[in-house]
Amino acid sequence: MSGLPYPRNAWYVAAWSHEIGQALIERWLLDEPVVMYRTSAGKAVALGNRCPHRRYPLSRGCRRGDNVECAYHGFTFDPEGACVLIPSQEHIPDAVRARSYPLVERSRWAWIWMGDPALADESLIPDCHWLDDPDWHGVFGTMHINCRYELMNDNLLDLSHLAFLHADTIGAGYIAEARVQAEVDGRVVRVRRVMENVDLPPLHAKTMGLQSPVDRWQIEEFFAPNYHLVSSGSRSRVDGKTAESRVMNGITPATRMTTTYFWGVYFSYDIDLKAMQAAQEHLLRQDADVLEAQEIMVATDSPDAVEYNATADAGVVQGRRKVQEMIRAEGGLS
Repeated sequence: MSGLPYPRNAWYVAAWSHEIGQALIERWLLDEPVVMYRTSAGKAVALGNRCPHRRYPLSRGCRRGDNVECAYHGFTFDPEGACVLIPSQEHIPDAVRARSYPLVERSRWAWIWMGDPALADESLIPDCHWLDDPDWHGVFGTMHINCRYELMNDNLLDLSHLAFLHADTIGAGYIAEARVQAEVDGRVVRVRRVMENVDLPPLHAKTMGLQSPVDRWQIEEFFAPNYHLVSSGSRSRVDGKTAESRVMNGITPATRMTTTYFWGVYFSYDIDLKAMQAAQEHLLRQDADVLEAQEIMVATDSPDAVEYNATADAGVVQGRRKVQEMIRAEGGLS
């Protein structure tokens, strides 16, 4: 593989909207340093975090109104990235500018386009409205995980691991045994599981308020290259009552071997949010421990090592293929 390891012409979650304010915040996205802030009019701004003069981080500078002043030599840039002040001279060449990235806020997330700005189609931003839908109740957070983003995509596209890694909370043996249906719909890879006449896993039995046995369904939608929506539900065979959840997963490469994970888990039913926050963070820490251990193995593996796929990996195979197609379209694979 050569060139870029991930597509750039795509929307990535850069931050929660509440993180972006008057202060300058730094974040690494797709191996690029980015500085974000909010103008006095409330618009979220994302600029390249390297001053084009001597590459000092602009995030270590200060605000001058809606502009950013570099703390090293005072070069100052407006929200579009244009240089508006060079203290030692009156003439400012047009080429002296910080890169500006399209940044769009949608349902509590700020989405950034790291590729060609002319291709930044806002209609491609996936639906994540549950994050701010008053009819849904949820918990959310951010994790920084020391693994490449591909491992996180694989983890979410094969949820059979719930039966083993999370057996004491949201897992059950029948999840791994359930038939997997995988399909590709444009840029979306969809994986379905239907599990009939089963008992709820321990955490769901405690929180859903449903009587077992139940019929369960699980639909994982991967919006290549980086967003996963998991729609799950259960219907009691005793009284027909139903409970549903939506899990939103924004997988954003920070560097080649590190990832920033934005997550939200939202429910159609009332739930103890404090207890669920703790439970969800525990689950995700279990995932992170596995992924970070995998990263060490993958990074040190032999170049000619063979990896085997199982039936449950149908979504993983299709997801990887879709991401590689996007990279090739940008000339990033050979």
